[in-house]
Amino acid sequence: MNVLIVDDEMIAIQGMKKGVDWKNCGIYGEVHEAYNAAEASKIIDSTPIDIILCDIEMPGDNGIELLRQVKETNPEISWVFLTCHAKFEYAQEALRLGCQDYILTPAPYEKIEETLRKVVDELIASRYEKNMQKYGEQWVQEKEKQIEEAQGERKKPAEIVEEVAQYIINNLSSSELSIKQLANRIYLNGDYLNRIFKREKGISLNSFIIRERMNMATNLLKNPNISISSIAAEVGYSNYSYFVSTFKKIYGLTPTQYREKLL
Repeated sequence: MNVLIVDDEMIAIQGMKKGVDWKNCGIYGEVHEAYNAAEASKIIDSTPIDIILCDIEMPGDNGIELLRQVKETNPEISWVFLTCHAKFEYAQEALRLGCQDYILTPAPYEKIEETLRKVVDELIASRYEKNMQKYGEQWVQEKEKQIEEAQGERKKPAEIVEEVAQYIINNLSSSELSIKQLANRIYLNGDYLNRIFKREKGISLNSFIIRERMNMATNLLKNPNISISSIAAEVGYSNYSYFVSTFKKIYGLTPTQYREKLL
């Protein structure tokens, strides 16, 4: 990782460069220096920077302005402000703009090292998560491709979707209508099934299930001899309160109010 120290006082920068044990913080790259916002911008434009240690009060643009400008083009850079100005509005604005920490100076180098180790750990964790997400998406895409190839001439996505939709309609009272359970029935990946279902039907699997259950509930409500608790069970809701709240969310009325309006 590379670090950039931005401060208009040379003695402060040189003191940090020599006083901080950078390798102990997990930083093995270059430690660059800039004495104002303009110099810092040039370095950031030409050199990969991971962490910026920045003073707030400087000639020209201050540290807050520099943070605001850099975050627009380099949002991934981590920031730590080092300043002797204990103004709440400074800290508030810095954190709002995405600053990772705010240290009041003079501060012992041990304190700066402690903060840097925390920032480095957060950066590593963030990058690891992004990489896992990237490789995870690639893995899913590859699996989808394999699934589509394996399906081959046996069944096209549209046929699979129609089969699943019909199964749902015929089994609305079943408690086993989760995406995972439906996918397992036909030996498919759940994410892939949900994706092709939404592509073919224009609606997600879960939304389709809820819609069909509510349609069935409205038809059953036309019969005054069937209790609402029985209707809830008939359309796959073992939790009566959840059925009522879901129904009201869709129709704006409770099942009882909806029935009264019908009759």
